[in-house]
Amino acid sequence: MSGSTMATSRPPGPLCSADQWPAAATPGPLGLNDHGDPDVCTRVGDTPGSLGFFDLADPELPPLLAQSGFVANPARTKDGTALTAGWLSVSDRPATSSKITSGQLKRLFELASSDLLAKVADEVNRKPEVYQLDTKLRRAHFFAQVREETGPSMDAKTEDLTYSPAGLKGLFAYYGKHPDEADTDGYERGPKGTFKRKAIQEDIANKAYGGRNGNGDEKSGDGWKYRGRGFIQVTGRSNYAAVSAKHASVFGDTSVNFERDPDLLTVFPYSLRSAICYWLINRLPRLADKGSSAADVDRVTRVVNANTHSYKERQHHFRTAYEHFE
Repeated sequence: MSGSTMATSRPPGPLCSADQWPAAATPGPLGLNDHGDPDVCTRVGDTPGSLGFFDLADPELPPLLAQSGFVANPARTKDGTALTAGWLSVSDRPATSSKITSGQLKRLFELASSDLLAKVADEVNRKPEVYQLDTKLRRAHFFAQVREETGPSMDAKTEDLTYSPAGLKGLFAYYGKHPDEADTDGYERGPKGTFKRKAIQEDIANKAYGGRNGNGDEKSGDGWKYRGRGFIQVTGRSNYAAVSAKHASVFGDTSVNFERDPDLLTVFPYSLRSAICYWLINRLPRLADKGSSAADVDRVTRVVNANTHSYKERQHHFRTAYEHFE
């Protein structure tokens, strides 16, 4: 853009009261439609600097070029949805008209009941743009993580802390520092795969999670109370509180309080809704938009469960989802 054009930048204000575009996110002189509101995105772009009308320098937006043709995401709506401009042959443009089906989900969750899969599909299809599950790419990333967290039955189980001493030492910092306690808290195998000594799961949770993620210390019992639950295992008092607040804003239900009643996360629809809230709170749609490579899947996995040993499995689930989702 020329200097004379940039000089026409207008002061902060609504871009257009008659359409969906919010005010500009860029605080610099990017031209006629730059409204300089640093808190909201617009058609101009997210990145400070005089980069012109198609300012695509936000590193978390998809690339300018796609395999099937020109595509650009110069903006996001107020709910965070990336808005794509370009040729309509692009496969991952916003798919708000495409509904996810129980048949597609069955490809991932082979042992889940048809009733549960139908309920999950219906819930996602209510407001896919709000949930930011409105493209094939986002859905594949989301459900790949859910598949590893819940298994083939899509079981919103409470976290299982059945670990051996070696597992405790390798996975949790507390037991790395207190290896003698790992030897007493972890399970011991007997003959033919039986347990000679079961893992002391409540002690494990309180020690491993005490003083973390908003939990009180080991004696508070918060580690056990706020262990992982839901389709994406929400863990820690502060995360339960954050998901409660997000649930109220996204689903309009202020009566639900997961911090007060954590077992709600094991009950549908809250098992799914909590995962959607986690997805939004951690801005995982932006990571999902980066692409479909193994590195892209790993980037999402590191947010969901950085210390997991299931990176390869989540990549496999993503490939299955991406192949079968519309």
